[in-house]
Amino acid sequence: MRINIIEFLPVGIENAVSMEELSARTGKTQREIRAAILEARRKGVPVCSAEQGYWIARTADEATRYYRRQLARIITGFVALKPIKRFIVNEGAREDWEALEALERKIEKAAHGVDDIP
Repeated sequence: MRINIIEFLPVGIENAVSMEELSARTGKTQREIRAAILEARRKGVPVCSAEQGYWIARTADEATRYYRRQLARIITGFVALKPIKRFIVNEGAREDWEALEALERKIEKAAHGVDDIP
């Protein structure tokens, strides 16, 4: 059974709620909550998260801070993946890499507003 996570998310960073609290309030697993949050984001709800927990952005400033943190994480992730990609290709695991390239194309589409990521 799906949950409407919006009912459990406060507005404003000062009211952020932890994953543990969301789990207790909803009776759902952390995995189910993450899926519900992703679904809400896909529907356009500005759900933010940080060390404080999860909340719906009240201001553009809150959303901007979250956006910057996420971009930094993405950049760091891509930097970490570069030597891994080189290793996979150099080791001759081309079949594996072709499947991974398909995922990279999905990321590119998402970055340009094409929402076909499952």
